[in-house]
Amino acid sequence: MPAADRKSDKTLLVVEPQCRGVEHADFNAAMIASLSVAYPDCRIAFFAQREHASLVLQKLQSAKPEGARFASLHNASVPRKSRNIISRYLAEKSLIARAIASMPAQSIAALWFVSSTPFTMYILDNVFEKTAERVAAYGVVHGGLASMQNRFANWPWSWGFFWKKALGSASRCAMQLFVLGECIRQELQARWPALAARILSLDFPHFLAEMQNAPAGAAQKIRFGVIGGQAGLFEIAALARSSGDLRENASFSHAGFVRNAWQAKSIRDIFSDVSTLPLPDEEFDRRIGGFTYAVFCQNSDHYRLCASAAFIEAFCRGLPCIALRNNYISDFVRRYGDIGHVCESAADIRKTMQEVSARFPLDRYFKQRNNILNGRKSFAPESIGKAIAAAVRRIGEEKS
Repeated sequence: MPAADRKSDKTLLVVEPQCRGVEHADFNAAMIASLSVAYPDCRIAFFAQREHASLVLQKLQSAKPEGARFASLHNASVPRKSRNIISRYLAEKSLIARAIASMPAQSIAALWFVSSTPFTMYILDNVFEKTAERVAAYGVVHGGLASMQNRFANWPWSWGFFWKKALGSASRCAMQLFVLGECIRQELQARWPALAARILSLDFPHFLAEMQNAPAGAAQKIRFGVIGGQAGLFEIAALARSSGDLRENASFSHAGFVRNAWQAKSIRDIFSDVSTLPLPDEEFDRRIGGFTYAVFCQNSDHYRLCASAAFIEAFCRGLPCIALRNNYISDFVRRYGDIGHVCESAADIRKTMQEVSARFPLDRYFKQRNNILNGRKSFAPESIGKAIAAAVRRIGEEKS
């Protein structure tokens, strides 16, 4: 149970039903550390794909969070993402049934899904119907809700279709869902109020890295960096190509990878370090440590219903941003003040990069970093764990 109601003989079941390999490994490690704070006297049983579980455990061991006690790791069959919805449904159903059957219900503190699919609620109801006693269940929703904005969302094979159906029937489901940001919950509430009834919000958990060294002054060459996959990467490369001043006064770096070798080759004139394989943690850290600004040029509509892991990565490392305005980043500005340069268009991003590389705004840069330093504590597992414990306690009080 959460901190308010401790029972040392309980086990917390944590399930990852869809991610393989490196996907969400950083998030899941930080989330498990947060759950260790929320359930301080519980052991943790983690059900996930073998490679993914191993990476999560490595990241936890590297971060050394206090209190994380693994009872066991359980290797799960998680199919590769494809259009074969039936195979994905059956694999998730098997995983959930196996997790719940792994021990008596009275020994389970709670069941946490560190990511959720539209099927999770249906499966959980079906599994619970066959058990004598239900357990408290909670799930985190990542980018899936963004598919609800898709104009093809009414087609049966669209994730948006399934999410709307799942949330529409959520009143009969025992699982409480969390989105990763209050601004996302508010957007969902405004657009689909009936679907948002069972949604709560949490901040995105992340381990706090040491603050990067700030540039010594205008004499140091600015380095603009892109974090994560390829979202916005090609747009930024195009902006750099269109400005000779930028290529002369600044450099560009990518902390992430692009799977397609041809696409990677197409931007090596700007991002000479682009990789087609996931970077080792040490190399990832080294690259971000050399960034002056993290640049974001992604589709702004997508982040109305989805958190940005890349933005959180930059924020929790103390990096000011140059970013295209979206609801998610605007919420950070509202909460923490000046944390970077928020732009209205791609042309505005190019202009801002030209200006800061020609005349570096050192005083403002340090103020931005100080605002980030004060704000990023909210995303540490210690803070998220306390928020989870408080939310679970409120849910229990409302049900009693």
